[in-house]
Amino acid sequence: MNVFDWDRFSTDDKLGFACLSLEPMLHTLEHAEEVELSEQGSVSLSLRWVPQSQQQALSAATKDLEAALPVVRTQQPQKVAGKLHVHLLRGEGLKAADKNGKSDPFVKLSLGKKTFTSETIMKNLEPLW
Repeated sequence: MNVFDWDRFSTDDKLGFACLSLEPMLHTLEHAEEVELSEQGSVSLSLRWVPQSQQQALSAATKDLEAALPVVRTQQPQKVAGKLHVHLLRGEGLKAADKNGKSDPFVKLSLGKKTFTSETIMKNLEPLW
């Protein structure tokens, strides 16, 4: 995960990076994580694993995810096809990169060969995504 300060007329400034361990997802279907950035500040994320078998059940029914997965929570960790949902929540104490003492932060998250880019939050060191 890389955090940048968006710049209109020049290259985006790097505010920091962090590597997120997915190991906790072997033991639970949901996990909240606050990761410290290499430069300054932190980013909070919420992760949710939805096994492929449960994705079909959820799309067919309108049940809440918690009610749909009680059996999976008690099973031993195993390799199961599915989707990892990553929700970017907030940043705290980010580095100021602009002349106004603020930054225009956005996050690029890479997982495997895919990269996802968040919304840019203008003039903020404590962004809520």
